[in-house]
Amino acid sequence: MSITLYNETSLGGGGQNYIEDVPDMKDFSNRARSMKVEGYPWVAFTQKAFQGEFKIYGVGQYMNLNDFAVKISSLRVIKESLESPQISVYKNVNYTGASKDIFVETVNLDEIKKELGGEISSHKIKAGVWILCKNQHFSGERMFTKENVPNYVQIGWKNQLSSLKPLTRSDFE
Repeated sequence: MSITLYNETSLGGGGQNYIEDVPDMKDFSNRARSMKVEGYPWVAFTQKAFQGEFKIYGVGQYMNLNDFAVKISSLRVIKESLESPQISVYKNVNYTGASKDIFVETVNLDEIKKELGGEISSHKIKAGVWILCKNQHFSGERMFTKENVPNYVQIGWKNQLSSLKPLTRSDFE
């Protein structure tokens, strides 16, 4: 299980190999132009600490990262099963108030927000890996998450979650 980033296309030039999450790529930040992924899929982020835009790369060789070249600043490995996904969303922070379990992609969370009393402020991942979006139909700013998030206010998402979907292989590059 590893990802190797190369500073030239076609797996050329100097390379850097990683075998675990990298919140700050430091010396190799914003240098990757191609990559090789082995074992598990990896997520590449444009900012440190797994923030910013992201792309998900399955096992394989990526000879040219195109629009993502020289933008990668942090990496996460995906070891979680993508089968039987489940996320619980909560009206209030710290997983309190009304809640709703979601098992499938939901393009518009308005009805669920109404059921919960008007907003979603936290979530718990029960299974799988999820992509959360600020706009309906999986558009706008996105969040890749495989952890619980107790307070959307602290991450700038106060009442902004509008659609979500479990990660599937079709989301891979």
